[in-house]
Amino acid sequence: MTIKTLFEKTMVIALIALIVSIAGIGYLSYSISSVSEEFKVATTEVKKLSDRVEELSTKLDLIAEVVASELGISKEELLTKAEDIVEKIREEKMLIEKAKAEGRVVVYTSTDPRTAEVLKEAFERKYPFITVEFVRGGPEAMATRFIEEFDRGVAYADVLSLGTVNSRLMVLERPERLLVYVPRTAEWLTPELRDPEGRWHSDRIILVSLAYNTKLLKLEEAPKTFKDLIDPKWKGKIAYVDFRIMAFGVQLLAAMEKEYGEDFIKKLAAQDIFFVGRSFVDPVARVVSGEFLLTTPPITFVEVRKMEKDPIDWIRTADNVYFADLAWVGVASNAPHPNAAKLFVDFLFSDEGQAIYEKGGHSPLKPGVVFRNPDMSPKGKKIVFLEPLLGEKLKTYIERYAEMFFRR
Repeated sequence: MTIKTLFEKTMVIALIALIVSIAGIGYLSYSISSVSEEFKVATTEVKKLSDRVEELSTKLDLIAEVVASELGISKEELLTKAEDIVEKIREEKMLIEKAKAEGRVVVYTSTDPRTAEVLKEAFERKYPFITVEFVRGGPEAMATRFIEEFDRGVAYADVLSLGTVNSRLMVLERPERLLVYVPRTAEWLTPELRDPEGRWHSDRIILVSLAYNTKLLKLEEAPKTFKDLIDPKWKGKIAYVDFRIMAFGVQLLAAMEKEYGEDFIKKLAAQDIFFVGRSFVDPVARVVSGEFLLTTPPITFVEVRKMEKDPIDWIRTADNVYFADLAWVGVASNAPHPNAAKLFVDFLFSDEGQAIYEKGGHSPLKPGVVFRNPDMSPKGKKIVFLEPLLGEKLKTYIERYAEMFFRR
C-alpha cells in the first residue's frame, strides 16, 4: 500500500469518526472503538513509510550532490535535467500511443530505393504497429506533387524527405504547408541546418564529385578536378543530366561557373556533352554501361552502384573542391498521420537513422557518426554549396545554358 493510499484511508476513517461523534448517532457508536483502532494502525504505518521515504530522500540528495559535482553543475540543475528527461519520456510514450492508433506513415522521398527499404525495415522493427509507405521521385518532382496536392486540398503525404534546397524553397513559398515540429532527436543541429521556426531540418549533405568507368579508365588517367573536364581529350565522353528538366543540373553548372568563371562554362559547352534523364541516375547508368567515361553526380549515386559491383567510382579531387546541397525533412501540415510522421522524423535524426544513411552510401550530418569510408565525410573538404534557383531566375539560367550547350 502506498503512502498516498494510506493517507487517504486514514483521512476517511478520521472524518467518519468525527461525523458520528458530532451527530451523536447512537446505533453507530459501538463501532467507533474499532474505527479508532484502525486509525491508529494506519497512522503507525504512515509514520513508518514516511520515515523510510525521508531516509531514502536523504540518500538520494547525497547521490544527486555527488553526480552534480562530477558533471560540474549544481544539484538544482541536475534535478531540472532529470525532470526534463522524465517529461520527454512521458511525451514519447504519448506520441507512440497516438502513432499506434494511426498505424501508417507516408513518406515522399528522393532517397535511393536500397536505403529507403532499410529505413522502412528498421522503423517497422522498432514500431511494428506502424507501416511505412515510401513514394519516390526526384526532389523537385516530389515537391511539385506535394504542392499540387496540398493546394487542391488533397492530404496524402505525411513526411517530406527530399534532397535539395530548391525543393525545400518550392514548398516553403507557402510556409503553412509544413508543420512546425522540432524532432526530439535533432538537438545536435546547428543553426544553418534547421529552420528557426521549426518547419524543416537537414539530415544529410549531398556531395558532388566526378565519376568515371573503372573498366575503361584507370584512376591515374581520370580527371583530377572539375577544371579538368574541359580538356579536349574528354570531348564526347561526358554524360550529364538534362538541365532543362532537372533544376539540380542548372544549379551545378551555375556553381561551377561561379567557382571557375564563364570561360570555363564556354569551354565545357564545347565538349559535346550528352544530356540525358530527369536525374543523375541516368548519366551514372550510361557511365556504368560504358557508353560514356565521365559524369558529375552526387557521390551517393556512385556508392549505391558500387554496392552492386558496378564498374564506377568517384574522384577524390586534387584541389579538395566538392559541390554540395542539403537534404531536408519536414512534416506536412495536413498530414493524415501526424503523430506517426513525427515519430518517423525523430527516427531519421536518431543515431540509428543516421547510421543507416551512412551504410547506404550517404553523408549524414550528425556529429559522431562513424564513416566506414572516411572519404564520404564532409569534414576537411572545400565545399561549394549550390545556389537555389527558382522562378524567373531559374528560367533565365536554363535559357542561357541551353543557348550555350544546345545551339552550337
